[in-house]
Amino acid sequence: MKGTKVPFIFEMNPIEKLKSAVNEYLSNKELVLINLQVSGGKIAIALDALTGVRIEDCAGLSRHLHQVLDETNLFEQYELEVGSPGMDEPLLHPMQFQKRLNHLVDVITFDGLKRTGKLIHADDASLSLEITSSRKINKKKVIEMNTINLSFKDIKQTTVNFSYDKLLK
Repeated sequence: MKGTKVPFIFEMNPIEKLKSAVNEYLSNKELVLINLQVSGGKIAIALDALTGVRIEDCAGLSRHLHQVLDETNLFEQYELEVGSPGMDEPLLHPMQFQKRLNHLVDVITFDGLKRTGKLIHADDASLSLEITSSRKINKKKVIEMNTINLSFKDIKQTTVNFSYDKLLK
């Protein structure tokens, strides 16, 4: 068929459209996408911000996605859940580390060691923890403070060390 052109149509699949729509919505906001997971009939989107995530933020993204993806049948197949990460969820984005400065965190490194300390510094490559330890010297308790620096490439997981007991005091 010489001389006829077949039009090339590139259509994104619904999940690609979803990711694009999320990024579009967040582009002019202080919100950060922490996680987008599609599984078992559910789309779970986790957002975070230095100032926290408000219900209006979640509802706004949800409305935007329903408007943009109205022509797809995505939300007939999947339930949409938009929220913020829970207190026990690992820190994944550099902004989350900035938000948790001066908080107690648990860091597990790939060598299997767990370190608990106050997060005193974080940048794109590493973090610093202030670790308090105690030991007895001549029957007296001595408290020592040490700072350790860890590269993110050596860290398997970081979580906020949160205790409900502290809330009761």
